[in-house]
Amino acid sequence: MEMARVIGSLSATLKDGSLAGLRLALVQVVDEQGAVVSSTEVAVDTQSVGIGELVLLVRGSGSRQAEMTRGVAADLTIVAIVDDVRLAPPNAAGVAVAAVPAAPRAANKKPSSRATTRATGKS
Repeated sequence: MEMARVIGSLSATLKDGSLAGLRLALVQVVDEQGAVVSSTEVAVDTQSVGIGELVLLVRGSGSRQAEMTRGVAADLTIVAIVDDVRLAPPNAAGVAVAAVPAAPRAANKKPSSRATTRATGKS
């Protein structure tokens, strides 16, 4: 898994049928300090993320293991929204390690039940 920051969304009118109804997000992989370490990539969004949110990604065959992406033409999938990142105290050299700030969640968003609701139709 990798951490990434959501920087936008993408829409495509003509696409593989397996992508029908799925949201696509533009993401950039970040390190534990929050610094961008990759170019922009497109990920299937299974969590209804917002721009600025810190997320967990899975890549390759793992990206098709999420409930909503089984059998989908996907190579990168958002599987979680990060609420908090905590790092070890400063190292032996005295270098402080900063935490990656997660974007604040909107008050009306519920954590993690969204994917289950959408996939099963039950709340």
